[in-house]
Amino acid sequence: ARWPERPEVALAAAQFTYNVERDYAAALAQFKKIESQLPNSSEVLFGISGSLKRLSRNEEFLQVAQRLVEANPESPLAYGELLLALLYNEQYDEGVELSELARTRFPDVQTLRNTAALLKVHRDIDLEPILEMPLAANDPNAAWVSMARFASGDKAGALVLLRSAHATVPTERAVDAAPLFAQMYLLLGQAEEAGRIARSAFKEAQTRIDAPTPPFGMTPAQWFAHAATIAALAGERETALKWLRRSEAAPAPLAIEEREDAARARSDAQLALGDAEAAFLIRQPWINDSLAESERYMLAAKPFYDVLYGDSPSYQAFMKKAAEENR
Repeated sequence: ARWPERPEVALAAAQFTYNVERDYAAALAQFKKIESQLPNSSEVLFGISGSLKRLSRNEEFLQVAQRLVEANPESPLAYGELLLALLYNEQYDEGVELSELARTRFPDVQTLRNTAALLKVHRDIDLEPILEMPLAANDPNAAWVSMARFASGDKAGALVLLRSAHATVPTERAVDAAPLFAQMYLLLGQAEEAGRIARSAFKEAQTRIDAPTPPFGMTPAQWFAHAATIAALAGERETALKWLRRSEAAPAPLAIEEREDAARARSDAQLALGDAEAAFLIRQPWINDSLAESERYMLAAKPFYDVLYGDSPSYQAFMKKAAEENR
């Protein structure tokens, strides 16, 4: 940079560290260094807030998110950060109250609606807020709501929604979406449909497995595991095991969320291969890092997770302990 002493240049460098390199500890240090020169700058505060969130420094995340809303009272993004911070800090009552205000002020912002539903699910350990979500045509939440319907016992309703969601997947994303939809169709007793999706995706995955750059923005670790899941669901067990080994041998991703994505993909592959215990043990360390798969969410959706991991002794022990701790 030609003028490194200028705060605008330093801010751009911090944003590069955050968005491109995704080194959140380094980005946090950079944003904090700029803060004294650009006090109450929305861009700096969003950078600090996002870095703290990624680093799971939840109490500090909440403090900065509160400052964000004070500095940006008309910004739905700022409210979204504060609602997430309240959720991460298990301040469910306060979060639900604020979410009602936010949804009144910004009625068309879908992410606020989603977070409001999650706050209620976590507070009450009940999926009703997700089941009550109004869904627009081509709504990206349809698959999520379908899982909630399955967990609530409404398999027919889950299947209707799943078909609706599947119909909106663009052709170029079919391989990306295949594991989710094939697995859900299997759970809903639609083995023929699941097999058709998996076999079609497997043919394409074979042609792309050695692409110089993995598709869909995945790291090699995630892509090979994702492809292994498809192969397993298509009945190609040997290929699935081979691709899973390639995932395990791939370099560990640098960014936190990329490591989590790779772990979840490996877990999905083990599940598709029929090893619920291995699948759950891979997933377990990441559970409370994902708000859509925290202990309280899993308790609310227990019938769904029971079908996935019910054969895993570690899962059974985990859920028993979670139930005792979240009475």
